[in-house]
Amino acid sequence: MTVHEAQDNLLAAKIVQAHYANDYHDDDPNFKVGDHVLLNTENHHHNYVQKGSGRVGK
Repeated sequence: MTVHEAQDNLLAAKIVQAHYANDYHDDDPNFKVGDHVLLNTENHHHNYVQKGSGRVGK
């Protein structure tokens, strides 16, 4: 296998992965100004860290 064949195979694999990944993604949601939304902040603990304490508030 040459370097060019390997690069072609990697590109083909990338295209197939993108195709299947895009099947699971929805179109952009149609939000309007004033709509109420629920945000998941489970993994955003860094927003609650107090300055200098090095601890996460719970």
